Amino acid sequence: MATAKSTTIITAVQDHDLRQRAVAIAAQEGVPLPEAEVAQRIYELVTAPVDDQGNTVASVYEYASTRREEAIAAIPPAPGADPAAITDAHLAYAIRARLAPKPSTPTEATVEPTA
Repeated sequence: MATAKSTTIITAVQDHDLRQRAVAIAAQEGVPLPEAEVAQRIYELVTAPVDDQGNTVASVYEYASTRREEAIAAIPPAPGADPAAITDAHLAYAIRARLAPKPSTPTEATVEPTA
């Protein structure tokens, strides 16, 4: 039997999408006034079992949240924020090529006429 943390129960209760889906399913299941019933009994709903192993809506929510956090953590940063993608050396090279002042080339000294 999986037991969810109290913080997960609170998060599941406050999840607007989950609540809206529960209202829709309650309506499909013939619950009179499904929105009011879900709102009144949401804590009971998220702590209710979902299978024979004793998992609850909240414990499955916790598992899904963990998987999502892992997937998000695996996403690399945006290219501009990722110094491994576009390195400082890349930027310095491009800046030297296009923006930095060019070294002046020596020119022949101008000889002023003497009187």
